[in-house]
Amino acid sequence: MLCFGLVAGLWRQAPVVVADPPPDARKIVSRMEEVRQRTHEEIRQYSSYRNYLVHNERFDFSRGLPVRMDYTAPWSKEYSVPAEQASGIFYSK
Repeated sequence: MLCFGLVAGLWRQAPVVVADPPPDARKIVSRMEEVRQRTHEEIRQYSSYRNYLVHNERFDFSRGLPVRMDYTAPWSKEYSVPAEQASGIFYSK
């Protein structure tokens, strides 16, 4: 009997932790809108550079194209290719 009591004492269950219920869809969307609005207010203008690759297997043709993207709030994006990179991109090999 003593042996059984000792073994039973070792197998005690961990305490049950009650978590908050998951948020409903309205609460999630509300938080997303708050973050989007805060981000929109913090970011007014920025520029980034990207490299696009054009590849045509039929004509064994590949070229990289550097592109500058300028963002200006609200929601305006303008893409441009630097002039020194634009000439001859598709015709020189």
